[in-house]
Amino acid sequence: MKNYKLLFLILVIFSAQSIFSQNNYRIKYELTYQIDSTDANNIQYDIMYLDISQKNESFFRPESVFLKDSILQSNNPNALFSITKPKFRYSIVKNSDGEKINSFYDYTAYKFKLSEDVNLNWKLDNKEKKKILGYNARKATVSYGGRNYIAWYTNEISIQDGPYKFKGLPGLILEIHDDQNHYSFKAFSIQKLADYNSYLITSDFKTISKEKFADFKKKIKQKPSLILYNPGIRIPKEGMDKYDRNHRERNKYKNNPIELN
Repeated sequence: MKNYKLLFLILVIFSAQSIFSQNNYRIKYELTYQIDSTDANNIQYDIMYLDISQKNESFFRPESVFLKDSILQSNNPNALFSITKPKFRYSIVKNSDGEKINSFYDYTAYKFKLSEDVNLNWKLDNKEKKKILGYNARKATVSYGGRNYIAWYTNEISIQDGPYKFKGLPGLILEIHDDQNHYSFKAFSIQKLADYNSYLITSDFKTISKEKFADFKKKIKQKPSLILYNPGIRIPKEGMDKYDRNHRERNKYKNNPIELN
């Protein structure tokens, strides 16, 4: 009898893995983050999409970026006024056939593509377990971007992926947070997609090195109005100066990026 139960369990897991490997899926995560490292009460939220294709390519981005990109390719661009302005400007593309990750950053007038090798040295903990969305999840830890992370993944889903740039565990990451709880991703929905569409025109993005991208971010921190550049629109100097003053003040409290180094 025990052998039959074991065989049944193996068949169930294998069947679930086969189903997930043959379809397009969207995993929705709630991102909770502390934008100001000195203010524990300044907690913000966002909804993030991880779309996974049958070919094991994945696309991670904020829900607002997905809506913006899909509307821009529709026949109703005026619908942009009905969506929330994206708090994050990135879309992240991962492939299962290598370590390289492509990140696309949209600063309106400036669009950059950053390619990088992300090698994550995961440490698996097979003792601690918990249930998440009905799946058995196991614990793993890793250090990345100047933070130490705790992840919970399930090997009942044959997708070796997760939110942001996290991947490489023997299953899907359902939860992950750093040890200070400044950034926390929690899956709350797993759904099948009829079609996988990135809605991203990658040819619009200029490839840039990590060093030059860091320099660009320093420049727009000093002069935020740089992202408003448009050769077809002339903005009065007073308007640009006011924009710079207001955004420099706001940026003082945006001192806690997900990647610290």
